[in-house]
Amino acid sequence: MQLRQVVMLLFALSIGPLGGAATGAELSGKVLDAQGQPLPGATVALIQQGEPVQTTWADANGAFAFTSVAAGAYQLRASLDGFGEVTTPVELKETGKQEVEVTLAPTQFSEQVEVKAEKPTSGTVQVLEERRTRPVVSEALAKEDMAKSPDGDAAAAMQRVTGVSTVGNRYVYVRGLGERYAAVLLNGSELPSTETEKRVIPLDLFPTKLLDQVTVVKSYAPDLPGSFGGGLVQLNTSPWPEGTVMTVRVGSGENSQVAGHSFSRYAGGLAFDGSGGQWLPAGFPSSFITRATRFNPQGLTPEQLQNLGRSLSGNWTGKPTSSSPANRSFALSYGRSFGSLGVVLSATQSHGFTRTEETQTFYGLDSGQMVPINDYNLVTYGENVRWGLFGSLAWKISPQHSVRATSMLSRNARASDRVQEGYSSNSGNYIRDLRARYTKEDLTTHQLTGEHFFSGLGRGFSLEWRASYGKARNLGDLRENIYGLGADGVFRLLVGFPEVGKIEFHRLQDQLWDGSLSATSFFEMGPSVYGSLKVGAGITQRDREFLARRFKFVATNPIQFDLSLPPDQLFQRDNIRPDGFELREVTGVNDGYSGTHDLTAFFAQGDITWGPVRALLGLRLEDSQLEVVTVNPFDTRNPEVARLSNRDWLPALNLTYTLSTRTILRLAASRTVNRPEFRELSPFAFVEITGGRSVVGNPHLRRSVLDALELRWETFPNPGEVMAASVFFKRITDPIERIVQPTTELRSSWTNAKSADLKGLELEYRRSLAAFHPSLQNLTLNLNYAFVDSQVTVPRRALSVVTSTSRPLQGQARHVLNGILEYYYPRWESLVRVLYNFTGRRVSEVGAYGLPDIYEEENGTWDLFLRQQLRFLAPGLEVSLSASNLTDNREKYMQGPRLQRQAKTGRTVSVSFGYALQ
Repeated sequence: MQLRQVVMLLFALSIGPLGGAATGAELSGKVLDAQGQPLPGATVALIQQGEPVQTTWADANGAFAFTSVAAGAYQLRASLDGFGEVTTPVELKETGKQEVEVTLAPTQFSEQVEVKAEKPTSGTVQVLEERRTRPVVSEALAKEDMAKSPDGDAAAAMQRVTGVSTVGNRYVYVRGLGERYAAVLLNGSELPSTETEKRVIPLDLFPTKLLDQVTVVKSYAPDLPGSFGGGLVQLNTSPWPEGTVMTVRVGSGENSQVAGHSFSRYAGGLAFDGSGGQWLPAGFPSSFITRATRFNPQGLTPEQLQNLGRSLSGNWTGKPTSSSPANRSFALSYGRSFGSLGVVLSATQSHGFTRTEETQTFYGLDSGQMVPINDYNLVTYGENVRWGLFGSLAWKISPQHSVRATSMLSRNARASDRVQEGYSSNSGNYIRDLRARYTKEDLTTHQLTGEHFFSGLGRGFSLEWRASYGKARNLGDLRENIYGLGADGVFRLLVGFPEVGKIEFHRLQDQLWDGSLSATSFFEMGPSVYGSLKVGAGITQRDREFLARRFKFVATNPIQFDLSLPPDQLFQRDNIRPDGFELREVTGVNDGYSGTHDLTAFFAQGDITWGPVRALLGLRLEDSQLEVVTVNPFDTRNPEVARLSNRDWLPALNLTYTLSTRTILRLAASRTVNRPEFRELSPFAFVEITGGRSVVGNPHLRRSVLDALELRWETFPNPGEVMAASVFFKRITDPIERIVQPTTELRSSWTNAKSADLKGLELEYRRSLAAFHPSLQNLTLNLNYAFVDSQVTVPRRALSVVTSTSRPLQGQARHVLNGILEYYYPRWESLVRVLYNFTGRRVSEVGAYGLPDIYEEENGTWDLFLRQQLRFLAPGLEVSLSASNLTDNREKYMQGPRLQRQAKTGRTVSVSFGYALQ
């Protein structure tokens, strides 16, 4: 199906029927305030056995109605922002109509309401209801949605959200803006980053089984961080146990690229906890390693260099096996309340294997024509261990006062063994490059929050406070060697090449302290005019330290060795000696840096409802002090310091007009900022750990300013359903863009472009197909589509050789489409879901010296998910089957008319069993 046809289908569905025939019992009534005035927009739900059966909203007269309800005993729950929630028992009979009147008291009187249980937050119905009542433009994924897909982490799950795409299976692009423009919060707190060169939170660090809800906020409010950029990703964990429950889930699976193939595991494989790297041994000197000479008497003796070299001999390539173990996963969660205390504990672990076949071709220009200069075939064997732990302790001191403590630990360990073969113009030879790499990312965060409500001062006021500490660590090592093909058909080590005998280590530590305090005062100026005023302040302090160590083994007399031997035999302990292979340190003078970022913020905002109109408006002030110190790791006497200081006033306006109880029109306007990362400001050249390319920072970078405007129409025909259409425009002043500089080898840097414009359209349709015919009541269709158009102009400068000075933003896809067709058969409790994700063509790398930009080509993937309850065997037992990339699509990258890169990752099929004990 062509993309144009899909968009037309979305439009046709959006104007389809809004309801079906009604049969069964009926319940109607009104929601009023203490003075008997109607409360439009109040949420009214029928609850049975703790689960919402139907949910609706009071109209302009406070009226609501339920139809087609089965007879039985229910709880009727009514709620509205600023008012206490009320639950009333009702008994519905087979025939006849019943009426009920519900009175809500302002929040200050909420001590008169008995709270039976915390309202669930993880269901699709509840998440869409939160979206409807939010004053800002947002979308969310419920825990229920994430559990019904093959997505194992937040990054994979996020690509199901309208206008969101992922790059590298780690980084989120919201509405086409790169990862630098997407802020991430965990339970309202900012997080440190494990990235060595970017200030971005890789979302593959967060297993979906630890999350209760993921929300993408697309319009800014002053109580959110000013680095909002293109959007804010809010990761939320469970705030309170939904009853007493313990769940266990175990699973296994396999990838088609791995099954039936031999495999190679880095250093013999990773342990259960992800450990297995080859870090610098204990006691290794922290000073620069050099050999003693007449001019350097403080250096090391040949014997000392021999001992240090032998301590690094290690594993240079993967350990081959006839096959790899199957992928496996495990998850455990427990929740229970003990009176006023609520405890939630979760743990998850997964261990997976991949095998990627890839081709890469690098081009040059000859008489204006593209010609291949390097042409490679690659096979990468990957092993990944991901685990997470989460704990929460909540104390409801009273209905008006609560305190919550949470902790999360997450680890993502990746190991790979890569074999790269092909023609290299640098060596003028057919080469074989062998590389082994290990990276371990750890993220730990602790948070303490409090919510307090006090009577008096109008309709009462509340205090909210939050304090958190987070620490991120990234440890890694890399080993590489390169062989050349001789005339006799034998590959031999290319002694003297910089890639030969190469060993690299890096260590990153990023710490972040975040605290905030806010006060909200509620008021009422009549039956239809009410709202709140909120003021607050926040402090964020971030400290980062990075250090890399680089070494290589140099052959003093290579003719004595059989250079056709593999690296593990060439660099064995006995060959590391003064007259064999000797250790040299090649750490650069700029391979260490530290940075601090202190930010203080104050904000004030008003949230006012006047009849059908709701307005959230306010202002935020942020004072930012960013400093990066780049030093020689072994001589800190002459540091190079770069600083960036800014004070920004950030206004925001969100208008909501309630056209009916189910339909809303939203208008939003705001200004936010995007600041440079530490490395981007450093004037020294350094070599990226992740890519090996030389990069130099720009101390003259300015922070970017984003002005945004948005209009959205959305309607909620029935609980769990939504249809929406949005148009948006963003103008970025001084966007930070990457450029390429002419040096002996291509070197990257950053500059401020003059401006960039981004505009787009979003459509969303999520409905039961019973709206079209009663026989389709078990089918649900979820479609969303985003069109994004951007243009950035990079100024021509003497030190930039980029080919395209006017192009789309890097990483921005023009089209993003998601489709989900769900079938649920309640009698058998069977669920089937077919999922489709399409991402359009986007710039992957910027071309230089007349070579075109490299584009990642459009790609569409099909996934399948099935779940079956097995109550006939045991209550609470279920089995799930998931399959991803069913069509086995290849990732393709084009440079002009030529194929630059192609990768095949294969299909993955998994089965899991879950058991819930209540």
